[in-house]
Amino acid sequence: MKKLISLILVLFLFACSNSEDTLYVLNWGEYIDLELVAQFEEEFNCKVVMDEVSSNEEMYTRIKAETTDYDIAVPSDYMVEKMISENMLKQIDFDSVDNQPDYFLELIDIQKIYDPNLEYTVPYFWGTIGLMYDFSVEQQVIENGWNILFEEVDGVDKVGMYNSSRDAVASALLYLGLDINTISDSDLEQAENVLKGFSYETFGSDDLKTKIVDHNLDVALVYSGDFFDQLYLTWEDGNDETFGFYVPETTNVWVDNLVIPTTSKNTELAHKFISFMNDIDNAYTNVNYVGYCPAIIEVYEIMLIPEEEWDGIIDHPFYFPLSEGTDGFVYRDLGEEHYQKLDEILINVKG
Repeated sequence: MKKLISLILVLFLFACSNSEDTLYVLNWGEYIDLELVAQFEEEFNCKVVMDEVSSNEEMYTRIKAETTDYDIAVPSDYMVEKMISENMLKQIDFDSVDNQPDYFLELIDIQKIYDPNLEYTVPYFWGTIGLMYDFSVEQQVIENGWNILFEEVDGVDKVGMYNSSRDAVASALLYLGLDINTISDSDLEQAENVLKGFSYETFGSDDLKTKIVDHNLDVALVYSGDFFDQLYLTWEDGNDETFGFYVPETTNVWVDNLVIPTTSKNTELAHKFISFMNDIDNAYTNVNYVGYCPAIIEVYEIMLIPEEEWDGIIDHPFYFPLSEGTDGFVYRDLGEEHYQKLDEILINVKG
């Protein structure tokens, strides 16, 4: 949960490493405990260079460009599928991975969709998309579900939409009761029409959660991690909790994964990094920092121990991605032409 680590300290730790090897990691922002990174450097006498991206598409572009020899990356499900099809990932040598914990069976079933033989990926965190809302409109959100993003509801005036073509269109498809992986032009036209037919207060990303907290939005489409991240910060700052999170019965479920790109020049160290992050103590420490739902069963079970002080998180009805009554579907890789269609839809919707 502790994310406020001084950038100066981080740079000092990286610069002062008298390392023999360098591990290049491509990750999302604030998605790993940097104290664990420093511990890994010390334990394996190496230097870790951490680059950050804000989207799967950016991650793909950075790896595809081959300007940096990335040894570890953390893409989501559909991007893994795309990278496998384009021979951009190395098979993981699991004989070289010392720690191989048990993952949730529901997660493994999802993993097999984008990595059928479980050869290229190690699950990292998982979650869903859903509705973050101001407590003042809680009842309307629960009663309306996805409808609240596309229909006028009494008392709900300011609605935020995620500024991502894949997620915005998916929410419209969920509202329409259609497949989030449809390639039907008719389905996509319907999705575009319902998005166009509603007036959104704003299109955003990480800022949506803070707008909810500041009462500048009533409800918004967010990732589950956005909500829990904001919840931790609210508790740490000692502020009152004024917002909630709701996942309708049918949603998207996502899985982020540790992978080894074909750009890797230090594959042995990459396997050590995967082993290190799979260690139960390290994985728990990382969950305590990142806050998203762990993929490892034993880490989740530790969180159930009362003295671990996860009250309000572990028992939240939507912390576990596939809570009872939730039907989750993973995004599939649908090809460049389809992604261009989705981007065009969002451009048209935003006017």
